[in-house]
Amino acid sequence: RKVGHIGNFEIHYFFKHVRQALVDNGHPPVDVEDVKDEIFDMVRPENPEFITIDDIVQSNVGETVLSILIDMQAFYQYDNRESLMAQ
Repeated sequence: RKVGHIGNFEIHYFFKHVRQALVDNGHPPVDVEDVKDEIFDMVRPENPEFITIDDIVQSNVGETVLSILIDMQAFYQYDNRESLMAQ
């Protein structure tokens, strides 16, 4: 396995804790594949199989990507940003 990039395994590994925290707090389960697709869409990596640090820096969304992978509240706010803005 290569190191130094974020791929499917890393996204599943980190997001599983956020997903479980959401469920524990009464929210419906989130499909990790949808989150992975959203992250890849935001970053638009050079290689469609993984994201490098250069991809993250160039995308200017590194803070968002990291926060939705490790912080339940940050993910919830990101995922519900449109409905929260309407309030």
